[in-house]
Amino acid sequence: MISHKTIYNWLGSVWGCQFVKYLPYKKPYRRKKKSSGKKEIIKNRVFIEQRPEFINNRVRLKDFEADTLGSPKSEANRLAGMADRQARFLAVKKIPRLKEAIKAYDEMLKSLGGLSMTLDNGVENARHQELGIPTFFCHAYSSWEKGTIENSFQRLRRFVPKKSKLSSYTDEQLSAIVDLMNNTPRKCLGYKTPKEIFFQEPIQFTINKFQLSECCVSG
Repeated sequence: MISHKTIYNWLGSVWGCQFVKYLPYKKPYRRKKKSSGKKEIIKNRVFIEQRPEFINNRVRLKDFEADTLGSPKSEANRLAGMADRQARFLAVKKIPRLKEAIKAYDEMLKSLGGLSMTLDNGVENARHQELGIPTFFCHAYSSWEKGTIENSFQRLRRFVPKKSKLSSYTDEQLSAIVDLMNNTPRKCLGYKTPKEIFFQEPIQFTINKFQLSECCVSG
């Protein structure tokens, strides 16, 4: 038996193209049915315009924004990060693959506490309800709507350049970098540090400078 696919393939060849004009649609293939609608990958999203004003105005601690820092396509490692909107306090965790992002956020939230989370529309955030706190989503291609984590990652890129591999950095080195950032006074915080604001008290800070300088030239 000759299937309809074989016939249409033959009509699309140099031997059968002369007979295409006799087809109803004058094309060597059938029209595909249009989808009835786009499939919603992330369900139960609440978009950022519904986020309460007290979160927008940064009047309390532990309202976080989160995202993942990429690495070259040759490796699967990613860096899951979240930043407190008021204190600009940054927390990061290296993950072996992108789909582990929600798990990493959950672990960091259990350590630091969290009252809300703002995310983008990456498929890795489909399990956002597992976080157990209100989550809000930016609109597509609107990275400025989570400017706190975006700015934090820009600062982190001073130590971890774009083309460097995250596998070249140990957890201790990444922790040293983040500690340095969290203990750097910020003008927007009245020249207090993110750690002082987040924990509401001055914290003594030491860092292995050799360890930090070594990791910053990796990759």
